[in-house]
Amino acid sequence: MLAPVARSREARPGFTLVRFDSDEAVAFAVPGRRPEVFISSAVEELLSTAQLGAVLAHEYAHLRHRHGWALRIASINAFCLGRLRPGRALQRATKLLVELAADDAAARQAGAANLANALTLLAESVGDSGMQLRATRLTSKRWPPASRRRLPKAIAATVLP
Repeated sequence: MLAPVARSREARPGFTLVRFDSDEAVAFAVPGRRPEVFISSAVEELLSTAQLGAVLAHEYAHLRHRHGWALRIASINAFCLGRLRPGRALQRATKLLVELAADDAAARQAGAANLANALTLLAESVGDSGMQLRATRLTSKRWPPASRRRLPKAIAATVLP
């Protein structure tokens, strides 16, 4: 869907980074045989390099930890249960849990402050109170010191304008 508006595609170890022009601050991962991470120009303009690295680490965590499978399983369960409440609740809970897991992975790798600040800016930009709550959650935990942080090579190698 976004292939026609992609302004660049960079092959990275484990995924392809796709940059596209958009006024909306959007970043997401697409699993599959050729996984991709999409970053809009609005996100790149809004965030600092460190914050952008944290967002990329978050999206990469979704791919590396195969969160797409968990979401698919929850979706199939919700479909099988029809319009019953437990199926929808499982799907919502699974979506939240994979976001929190990716937040934790990115916070350990890129720094909780970088990710929390990025989430706060993105939350204000798109009006997502859930993102703001996730940012607040990151500030209430203890994280490894900066000397122990390591961005994945696929993220650290990314040169961001």
